[in-house]
Parts: sequence; structure tokens; C-alpha cells
Amino acid sequence: MLGIALGLSSQPLLAQKEPPRAAITEKRSDLKEVQERIRDLQKEISRSEESRDDAAEALRETEQTISTNQRRLRELADTRREAEAELARIAAASAALDARVKSQQAELEKLLTRFYVSGQAQGLRHMLSGSDPNQLARDLYYLKQLSRSEADMIDSLRSSLAEQESLLDKARAARDALAEIQAEQQAELAQLAVQKRKRKSVLAELSDKLRSQRKEVGTLKRNETRLSQLIEGLTELARKQAAAAEKARRQAQAAEDKRRAREAAGAARAAREPAEHAGSEQPRTAEPAPRHEAPIARIDETPEDSPGATPFAQLRGRMRLPVRGELMNRFGTPRVDGGSSWRGVFIRATAGGEVKAIAAGRIAFADWLRGFGNLVIIDHGDDYLSIYGYNESVLRGAGQMVRAGEAIASVGNSGGSEESGLYFELRHRGQPIDPLRWLSLR
Repeated sequence: MLGIALGLSSQPLLAQKEPPRAAITEKRSDLKEVQERIRDLQKEISRSEESRDDAAEALRETEQTISTNQRRLRELADTRREAEAELARIAAASAALDARVKSQQAELEKLLTRFYVSGQAQGLRHMLSGSDPNQLARDLYYLKQLSRSEADMIDSLRSSLAEQESLLDKARAARDALAEIQAEQQAELAQLAVQKRKRKSVLAELSDKLRSQRKEVGTLKRNETRLSQLIEGLTELARKQAAAAEKARRQAQAAEDKRRAREAAGAARAAREPAEHAGSEQPRTAEPAPRHEAPIARIDETPEDSPGATPFAQLRGRMRLPVRGELMNRFGTPRVDGGSSWRGVFIRATAGGEVKAIAAGRIAFADWLRGFGNLVIIDHGDDYLSIYGYNESVLRGAGQMVRAGEAIASVGNSGGSEESGLYFELRHRGQPIDPLRWLSLR
């Protein structure tokens, strides 16, 4: 449903086709409008907060900037790979062309030698010697053909040399582009290092406060409420968009039915008068388990890369958890800090590791949320959502389609998490469901 809310299709999420060019501008406008509504929703959630003095909130700016830097670095790495591949293609084409030029030069050399041996002087000697006129005509024809071949060969060689010069220009441009990309990467890395130092400094200043707030039941409840409000708001947006899309679909269907009725009536009239008508046509925050707790299970397999067109409900038991690491809790078990039970799972993992989409879908939310840090929510259709929190960086933006197994974020400890890892939830119609009943540990 949230895929519809993002205004990109009125069809089921995983059965979409590329929209016609004429509709792209309108759909981008719809997406921008929905993203603005999501930002308004976040502001509304912030205004309703009981406590403004949240240590995790102080991390927002640096963690968002780190996420942006990391995403930009990934994009630059992709661009650099493309530039290097293009440079390799140019080099291969240039080598092949160089071989062709050498071959043409050798052929031209042979042709000029034959022309010299059987040249015009030899032909004039035949004419003065009183040789057979028929033989003389054949010799002159042969000389004429040699001359034509020479001209054709020279033209072909000139064309090859011009193509070679063009390839050299392209190679120079590709090398210049590659140098610019490398310079941008260095600048982004420098900025990333600055932001990481800044975040480390903020964490050092707020460490006691963060530790205290992580244990407060009130903080956990506010985090729970915050995520619930976000999902409810996204769902409400989805319902409005779905209603508008359904209304538009019915209007279009009614217009199509009228058109077909008119065509049928016209065909009936045409059958009667052929001469006249011929030719017409409620979840809790993801505080990680303490370090001294032993992991419940080891996760070594992550989702495989696949475009996926299977409805989410039919994937039950066939999906894998989104990151390699150690499973530290089970859904529904009591939390060590008291209060209610876990509504998701925390997977302890190495910082910087890839977080992968468990199934194909559309990014419904990709931003920072207090208590969850850099957060990604994927809409898989039929009111199924997967939620990924505590990320160091978000690699995909709201509205983008993703495949099963595609990297959507990198592991971190944003939002005030005590250690690096991923907080993961599954929801259906807004309610949390046990991920381990849907995803395999193997």
C-alpha cells in the first residue's frame, strides 16, 4: 500500500511496468508531494514529544551527514567503476584499430609496389611496342583497377586514422573524468573523517546520559510511540493515495467502457449500412543486548540478489535475515530492562557491513528517526513492511525500487545504540510479527 502512497503506481507493488514518458513528470511531482508530507509528519511527531532533552537527538546532524557522505562515496565508487570500464573499452577498441591501421598500411604498401612494377611507364612501353591491342586493353584495365584500389585503400586508411584520433580524444576525456571522480572521493573521505570525529566527540560528552536514557522505560515507550506514529502516518498517506488511485482507475474504466460501447454501436451500424460507414473506426525500540549475553544464533547467509516478482506472503520461510552477525534476542521475549517484550530482533554485526533487503519492494522511508538512527522502511506490498534501524548510512532514497539482496544500508550504531548492529522488524498492517517465523537462519 505504501508503494501506492508514494504515488508511483496504482497497480500492485511488484507488478509495475515502466511508466510512459508522458507520465514521468506527474509521478515525480506526486513523489515530491508525498515526501513533503512525510517530512511534515516527522515534524508533527517531534512537536508531540514529551521530552526534548534527548541525548540521541544531539547525534542527528552528524549521523545524517555521515550517512550522506557514505552514500555519496558509494555512488562515486559506482561512477568510478563505470569510468574505468569505459576507459578499458576505449583501450581495447584503440588496440584493435591500431592493428587494423597497420594491416591497411601493409596492404597499401603491397598495392603501391604492384602499381610501380606494372605502372604507367610499363603500359606506355606496351603501346609503343605494337603489342596485341586486346592484351593492351586488358593491361590498361588492370592498371585502372589498381589505381582505384589504391584510392579506396587510402580513403579507408584515412578513415581509420580519424577514428583513432577520436578514440584518443575519448580516452583523454575518460582519464580526466576519472581524475575528477578520484578527487571527489578524496574530498568526501576527508569530510567523512571530520564528521566521524565530531560524532565521537559528541558521544564522549553524552555517554553517561545516553547510557541512562537507554535504560529508562519512558524513553523506550517514546521510541515505540514515535515509530508507531510514523508507520500510522505513512499508512494513512497510503490509504489516501490508494483511494485516489482507485477513483482514477474507475473513471478510466468507465471511459473505456463508454468508448467500447460506442465502437460496438458503430460496428453494428456499419454492418447495417456498409455503404455509409465504409472506412470508419505497537513496537519497542531496538536497544541491543548487553555484550556479556551470549548470542542465540549465528547468521552467515544473507538474502541473494534477485529482482523477485513473488508476492511477499508466498515468500514465508524462504527469506533470510538482512545481515551477517549474531542474533541477540527473540521476538516476544522479555527485555532485560523490564517493561514489555521485544517486538523485533537485534543482530550484532561489524560496522560498515552491508544491510540487504529481505525481498523486493519500494523504499517507503529513508531518514533519521530518534531512537532508531538512520532508518529504512521497505514496503513489500499487501501491507507488509520490513524495518531496518541503527544504520551507519542509508544507501537508497524514498521511492526507489529495490531487489531482494540489494544493499540498502550499512551496519552502524546510530541513534544512540550501544554497539554496532542492526535492529530489524517485520510488520503487517502496522502490527509487528515474529521475523523468525518468516525468515530462515540458514
